[in-house]
Amino acid sequence: MTVVYGVTWVGGRLQIAKQLRGSIPDDQLWDCSAYVVGEVFRALRQSFAKARGIQDWLSASSRKVSLAQRPMEWVTPLGLPVVQPYHKMYQKSVSTQLQGLNMRVAWNPSYPPDTRKQKNAMPPNFVHSLDSTHMMLTALHAHRAGISFVAVHDSYWTHACFVDTMNRLSSRHQETEECHAPQLCPLSGLHPHDAHCTPCTQGRDILCCSS
Repeated sequence: MTVVYGVTWVGGRLQIAKQLRGSIPDDQLWDCSAYVVGEVFRALRQSFAKARGIQDWLSASSRKVSLAQRPMEWVTPLGLPVVQPYHKMYQKSVSTQLQGLNMRVAWNPSYPPDTRKQKNAMPPNFVHSLDSTHMMLTALHAHRAGISFVAVHDSYWTHACFVDTMNRLSSRHQETEECHAPQLCPLSGLHPHDAHCTPCTQGRDILCCSS
């Protein structure tokens, strides 16, 4: 599950080692977990080639934008601008009469972007923005249809007698197009009045890679 959240080889090996601990001798734990994580990553890449290709593209795009000293930003299908807030942390020394303190200052937008965090967080954040759009549209359609609707992340609930109606509202072709088709992120420009956003050029690019 954590693969889609940008888990690294090191993190994946630790997760597998945790599951194997107690099943194999401790002196074989590192070698076995290292082998298994490689096979897991290889199998996932083969089984979900297109999904992994999209994930790699999003990560690579975010990395390039970050190296240009810009945080990654985009607009959801609902028109909400998103800016990833991951910036490098710096230490600031504060001297007092009692002692000197080194404080870590985090998430200051004036600092350069944290390339690693920007890259790793981009795929899950982008997908979450689409999932939240789908949830909002489903909730609006459910309200118009007069049925109860409750959601926790991507789990949708309603009264048992309304399940078929909710499923129809959630998966109908028109709504899917609203969320994921060419209107995915029509970046004719991020909202110019928003201080955090920079207008894009033209077209319907998925990402805003403004300079």
